Amino acid sequence: SSNYQQATLGWRNNNVELQGGGYGEKGMMTWWGEAMGSVVLMDGELFAANKINDAFVVISTDGHPDVPVSYENQPVGKTNNKGYLLVSGVSAYYPASYRIDTLNLPADTRLKETERRVAIRRHNGYLVDFPMEQERVASVILHDAQGNAIPVGSQVRRASRSSAVVGYDGLAWLENLNDVNPLEVITPEGKRCTATLTVGANPEHKLQTYGPLTCREAP
Repeated sequence: SSNYQQATLGWRNNNVELQGGGYGEKGMMTWWGEAMGSVVLMDGELFAANKINDAFVVISTDGHPDVPVSYENQPVGKTNNKGYLLVSGVSAYYPASYRIDTLNLPADTRLKETERRVAIRRHNGYLVDFPMEQERVASVILHDAQGNAIPVGSQVRRASRSSAVVGYDGLAWLENLNDVNPLEVITPEGKRCTATLTVGANPEHKLQTYGPLTCREAP
């Protein structure tokens, strides 16, 4: 009687597909194995992927890690510790949507866009870059000379900057700050006062609140 045996095992993840097995009779088995996948070099980075049959993109988030990425509104992963993610299995010639989720980015990060549409030729790759800038932002609490919060709805004006609006408890959100920021405040009643906000370094990109600053009326 024949003791012929045969077995095959397959395993696959995002980076490689492995297959292996054996056949033959007990004591005379023949074993085999193979690995299939692709290696991509783009923007100076190496990426491993399953076999790429059509096209691919590499997402770049300017060095920011763990940024969620969606392809055609479907989550496909997060950027690695250098801010890259390889998206394989992309349909060629179709202007597909690539979107990043900014929820995990520091509050002082500014982006020109969070979604891009790119069509890629077959058997080609493309670097989809999302440039980012660190902008100095902060909250400031403003009080009048008597120590009362500046009224809700007051305008905070700065030279060559867009105005901000004072909310509850004299709190205003200011963007695009310099080291020293002269502020002019105009209340809903038309009263004017001035204050100066001095901003320190913020290497950890944490949300910072300054004040309370005293806004003094011009003599």
